[in-house]
Amino acid sequence: DNAGAVALASAMRVNQVLTALDISMNVIANEGATAIGGALAVNAVLKSIKLRGNSLGTEGWCAIFAALRDNKENKIESWDLSGQ
Repeated sequence: DNAGAVALASAMRVNQVLTALDISMNVIANEGATAIGGALAVNAVLKSIKLRGNSLGTEGWCAIFAALRDNKENKIESWDLSGQ
């Protein structure tokens, strides 16, 4: 849900260890996806993220894609965005 995604995003901002994250099918919508985008904007270790089966919305998608585009330290190698 969005509250969980916001809490997770807060932890992702300081993460130096986690390299893979599967948050598929968690009823994440705009608010949670925007928070995750903010975390991806500064995260430099995550290599894989699965967001399958959520309803991230236009704002959420924009936040995520902008973060991945603009974060020069971005290490994402794979993602699963199916079922959106």
